[in-house]
Amino acid sequence: MPEKLLYEGLTDKIIATCFKVYNQFGYGYPEKIYQKAIELEFQDLKIPYKR
Repeated sequence: MPEKLLYEGLTDKIIATCFKVYNQFGYGYPEKIYQKAIELEFQDLKIPYKR
């Protein structure tokens, strides 16, 4: 039986955000582009983050 995640809801949001950004941009951009897009999504979702 898999272990339960401590912050399951937050983890799901973070993973969904990463997939959303990747699906919008696709493959081949520099990491910096994905990083900025994920930051913007985190801001919209009010997910605190640190660069």
